[in-house]
Amino acid sequence: MVDAFERMHSHPCFFRNLIEVLLLDTTLSINESVERVRHRVAIELG
Repeated sequence: MVDAFERMHSHPCFFRNLIEVLLLDTTLSINESVERVRHRVAIELG
């Protein structure tokens, strides 16, 4: 989980989004969830 936090650039808001994704879809792995959050953040931030 520490690795996932670092992959979220140690940003609490991004990590919170990761936890939400994990809770909403328990079939996803942490790596899949990280990629979903990174994609969502990239779209939101441009």
